[in-house]
Amino acid sequence: MTKIISSPNCGNSPKMEFLKEFNIAFAKGDIESISECVTDDIVWNKIGNKKIEGKEKFIVELKKMKS
Repeated sequence: MTKIISSPNCGNSPKMEFLKEFNIAFAKGDIESISECVTDDIVWNKIGNKKIEGKEKFIVELKKMKS
């Protein structure tokens, strides 16, 4: 089981909350939630691997990783 630990905050940090929820969805493989958080022009630079451009290609890559 993946365990995500975050620092406590004042509760007034929407960006921090967004990143926390995004990372939880990523760890769970929740592609639907992740895809709702990105724009059509997303660019994902996978270090030492490749560059993925566009939401559709991003989702395809996430599906590959899930398996």
